[in-house]
Amino acid sequence: MFLSQFSFITGSYDRTCKIWDAATGEEVRTLNGHTNVVYTVAFNLPISGITFIYLINCAIYVFLTILNDFLFPDPLCSKAMGYFFSDRIATGSFDKSVKLWNSESGECLHSLEGHSAEVVCLHFSCDSKFLATGSMDTTAKVWDLETGVETATLHGHTAEVITLNFVGRDDRLLLTGSFDHSAALWDYRTGRRVRHLTGHVAEVASAACSFDGRNVVTASMDKTLRVRVELAVLHGHEDEVLDVAFDLSGRQLASASADGTAILWSISQGNGAYEFKRLKGHEGEVSKVRFTVCFSPRGSTLLTASADKSVRLWDTLTGELRDVLVGHNDEVFSCAFNYDGDTVITGSKDNTCRIWQ
Repeated sequence: MFLSQFSFITGSYDRTCKIWDAATGEEVRTLNGHTNVVYTVAFNLPISGITFIYLINCAIYVFLTILNDFLFPDPLCSKAMGYFFSDRIATGSFDKSVKLWNSESGECLHSLEGHSAEVVCLHFSCDSKFLATGSMDTTAKVWDLETGVETATLHGHTAEVITLNFVGRDDRLLLTGSFDHSAALWDYRTGRRVRHLTGHVAEVASAACSFDGRNVVTASMDKTLRVRVELAVLHGHEDEVLDVAFDLSGRQLASASADGTAILWSISQGNGAYEFKRLKGHEGEVSKVRFTVCFSPRGSTLLTASADKSVRLWDTLTGELRDVLVGHNDEVFSCAFNYDGDTVITGSKDNTCRIWQ
């Protein structure tokens, strides 16, 4: 996860987070304080109107920015990605706590205590005033980052809250996904569940919203994706769907599956959603999908990370393979682009992160 064009951050099972120099690979700072695995990492953008991202699994990151006064967040769960500005880092741990850090000094600003089980997902609001946290205690919580005070506990799920993100340009709602087979939209200011999104017959592994906040998609271990509002059910994968992401336009969707494939889906208001291209080539489960986060006349590129130790880049207009990144010695579980789309960061079970250009 790039904190700036010069540094990135990783979270680890060794109970620490580390900030690294992106040019030299040298360690800049270690954030100590957690007493168990640091499972999820997020950072903000201290610029009014801009968002950040959340991410997860020991070395991951995601990228968001504003362009032409339009907010483009990446709503998906575990990943890696690039950024240019960040003054705060949030870390969630198996020690049940969340810590807020000053990214420049490494000072711990707040230790957020309240969950009764492991914290597994985080997300900053666009204005950096609030942080949402999800836990294996079946709840999501929202925290005031100025005071460190809990402002809401969202009860309703009956199993782990595994993914969450704020919805829309004004953060009017919070989206949560759970192993109880459902997702939910919440008015987090009142604690009221606005909508209960059911229909899956297995755990929800990932949930995302389009950048305008109009559409929500949920991905499940029941091998399907459901696009809400239109309520389309997308069948095509032959095994668990592990990750899902919208492109910037909200008109294309990508899914990753344990069946070893990724699928590009086209979404239109009039015709619903349909399979556009099936991306084959990986020899193991595909755990992550990520679109480039900048506009390009050539269209965007899709990044897929796999248990086959490789990462692949695909042309989203044609579905053709552009490149294969090989070098890790174990499963790649996290990946992301920088904003320009010319640099990729990957995280692997071989205990390394790699930067590719």
